Amino acid sequence: ICDDWQERGLTVDKLRSLLERSSIQQDGHDLYEHQEKAIEAWYEHGHQGILAHCTGAGKTYTSLYMARELSGQFMRDGYSFVFVVAVPFQILGEQWASQIEEMGFSVIRCWSENPNWDDELLVALTGAFSGRDSIQQIFIVTVNDTLRSDRFQELLNKIPENLLFFVGDEVHRHGSESYRGKIPAARMKLGLSATPWASSESEREVLLKEFYGPVIDEFGMKEALEGHVLCPYSYAVAITPLSYDEAEYYAKETREIAKILAGGLEHLSYSQKKELSYHYRIRSGILGTCKAKFTWLEKETSVRVHPRTLFYCSDGKSERLESDGADQRAILAVGEIVGRNGWKVAKITAEESAKKRRINLYEFANTSIDAILAIKVLDEGFDLPSCERAYLLASSKNERQFIQRRGRVLRHSPATGKTNAELFDFLVVPPEGDFGEPWAINLVESELIRCYEFARFAINRDQCLEVLLSIARQSGIDFSQIERKVDQRNYSDEIEVDVEVEA
Repeated sequence: ICDDWQERGLTVDKLRSLLERSSIQQDGHDLYEHQEKAIEAWYEHGHQGILAHCTGAGKTYTSLYMARELSGQFMRDGYSFVFVVAVPFQILGEQWASQIEEMGFSVIRCWSENPNWDDELLVALTGAFSGRDSIQQIFIVTVNDTLRSDRFQELLNKIPENLLFFVGDEVHRHGSESYRGKIPAARMKLGLSATPWASSESEREVLLKEFYGPVIDEFGMKEALEGHVLCPYSYAVAITPLSYDEAEYYAKETREIAKILAGGLEHLSYSQKKELSYHYRIRSGILGTCKAKFTWLEKETSVRVHPRTLFYCSDGKSERLESDGADQRAILAVGEIVGRNGWKVAKITAEESAKKRRINLYEFANTSIDAILAIKVLDEGFDLPSCERAYLLASSKNERQFIQRRGRVLRHSPATGKTNAELFDFLVVPPEGDFGEPWAINLVESELIRCYEFARFAINRDQCLEVLLSIARQSGIDFSQIERKVDQRNYSDEIEVDVEVEA
């Protein structure tokens, strides 16, 4: 097999001719201009690199288009071709597998609900590489947990590097030492993520560039909205103050974080980073379960029922659950509130089986249920185009989370006639507007950063900015500093130590 792909004719000019005769379509369109540009960039960078395209911009379709064209080229040249995509969750894996099957290829699903995956994969690989007369096209979807297993690695190593196209979806997940030696040295490699690394994630950036190569193409929210790749959205912010108890708890966690960071982030050990991540999660949970949010939500959802609504809930605890008076997960409190107001709801969390999730998503699309309650499972990559509105109760400071959650709601849905989307967010402030303490100023500043990121591309931008500017003035914050930080993607220094939890 020739390493010089120019000799094999896989050039940008040939790619253009392939694009011109494409028969696959997405939502009634051939490849968008930004997708053609991304594919050309991948070829020009030696078939390696990362696409940093916003959520909803069609990264999955772009990758599968490339896989289909490459598979056909390899078959015509007399070689087998193997496509492997690694995803964080099974629900996302099923989505990839379904789209691959729609293209006419069979798929080997490598996760726990298919206990015979290793036998299927062994048989396929043995057949593909047993001789020149047995060329095959093999499409494999695996979850990260399986990817890192000894058995999968053993089988993966049987594939010649020059015949393997490896895609890491939500590739930021691979930016830790636990993936060293697990990402194959494939001749063709592509990473996908709306946010491969945040501004504070230098270690993740170094590792991902080592595993996949540099970011070769970017396509942001502004370009996606202007190009009608995503649907327009309106944005509303509810001002929700902490109670005095919540404020005291938040201040305590902030002091714990400051102690750990006293010597500088770069000098922290793994155990210290893990402890820091723990305190960040606790503090985030305080914001996500702020009592004022539930009070506002109860009033809001009592007015009318809106089908195709998504509630992003905190994974923290809430005292609002009336069933037994004990602290319970916030998602249950949200379900109780909206259920009492006449909404038919279902959960999409790590606790539901894959079959139950599929049923819930189908009923959501056809409005048999009105709303879905989610925590994190829908954060990454999963398509939910029918969703028309979302309530963001989990006040995340994590750039990746809040940007991807916005993207979940902005996909076009020709099947339902969706023309725009609605986002409802919660800006948490200290009790009774008491901005005297440094922790309170820092809290409001971080909330304003997230809210401004959402507001600046909304169709009601001016109305939103009036609210944000008012809060900035009350707290003594220079709003131009907020704008500058967002422009520079200086969202948050919060870190989270990578601990994979398969769902």
